Amino acid sequence: MLKGLLIDQILELKDVCNIEDDLTNKTGLNSSEIKGVLVFSKLKETTNNDFAEMLSLSASRTSRIIDSLANKKLLERNTKSSDRRVTVLTLTKKGINILKVITKAKKVCEKKLLARLDDLDTNNISENLVKIINAIKKG
Repeated sequence: MLKGLLIDQILELKDVCNIEDDLTNKTGLNSSEIKGVLVFSKLKETTNNDFAEMLSLSASRTSRIIDSLANKKLLERNTKSSDRRVTVLTLTKKGINILKVITKAKKVCEKKLLARLDDLDTNNISENLVKIINAIKKG
């Protein structure tokens, strides 16, 4: 049986680790910039358009994030040699170090969240969170 609104439980879960504030303090990045860096946890390079799609943001909003990350020397923009109209984005060494800090903080938060759950509970929660995310994305 659900206790209160589901969104309240999600917000409480988010507050348990306070990961956004922790990451902002450790990296000096805002939440949009952190999400931008996290794109590179799954790949080494991407294009502006793919970056925007992965973040589910408009081109103008994505452009501001890219500019900010580039100004902070976390991201490099290079023109693709086979098509000069395409800009390829990659993390700098500094950006890779920030990604490591973010990844470590995420692992600490997850460990804290799952400390008192067994594998079955953890798997059930994960499966249900995926269902919730997919339902929201479809809506």
